[in-house]
Amino acid sequence: MEDEQEFGRFREEVRPDRMREIPPAHPDDLPAMAATLESYQDFFGFRDPRTVALGALLGVTLWHSGERRLGRKLLTRAVADALQHLAEDHPLRGRAWMTLSALLRQEGRHATAPWFATKKA
Repeated sequence: MEDEQEFGRFREEVRPDRMREIPPAHPDDLPAMAATLESYQDFFGFRDPRTVALGALLGVTLWHSGERRLGRKLLTRAVADALQHLAEDHPLRGRAWMTLSALLRQEGRHATAPWFATKKA
């Protein structure tokens, strides 16, 4: 019974819908997203999954809007926070990591792209 539960948990972790990259939001939403992120940081704290998720989404959206340096910085922070503070089976960990890896590869930074996403792709 314990093996079945463990296998079920593993199967949930590797579901394809949990391993997709984070799509960008509409660029017109950037000011509202930035204000909401600041509120989330004040209210929930930096380590809360809602704060980490919004930071990752804001980073991706900034990157796709041409603010690549700031977007990469926010997404890198979100990945670090997700890996450090979220449960191992939290879907945001893999999605944020894969998104950062994809963006770094698009910039031609193959050597700095996280190994996890390139290994799973």
